[in-house]
Amino acid sequence: MRILKILSLVALMLGLFTACQTTQRAGGDTAAPRAAGGSTVSGTVVLPSGAVLSGDVALEIRLIDASRGVAQGTIISQERFANPGASPMSFRLRYDRNRISPDAVYLVEAFVFENGLLRYTNTRPFQVLTQGFGDSVDMTVVRVAPN
Repeated sequence: MRILKILSLVALMLGLFTACQTTQRAGGDTAAPRAAGGSTVSGTVVLPSGAVLSGDVALEIRLIDASRGVAQGTIISQERFANPGASPMSFRLRYDRNRISPDAVYLVEAFVFENGLLRYTNTRPFQVLTQGFGDSVDMTVVRVAPN
């Protein structure tokens, strides 16, 4: 009986440890926690023609539950990729598929940072995962006006 309790405790601790693991990305950024039932949304982010990035570049991708509208959206997953390369920039965003409802609306957002400042973002929604949309998206972004 005592051995069974110890084994149960060890299994619980291993489960918690696995759920809290993170992965490292280039540049030392920490990715979202790996979750049970994990899946991915993948795609590319395309900068406007002629756009050139230099210095410290980062690509941030968010998966949003926009069922109540974009302004009230809930972030399902978010990840920042350091030094994503030239346009088109590829990404693979992990999310917990257990948080996805077939009746909900999910959008992917992209933010491109240069030297810590937001330079590009998408201006139209890119729907994924439900209502006939897949798990891959090619997104175009536009330049953000400086403040």
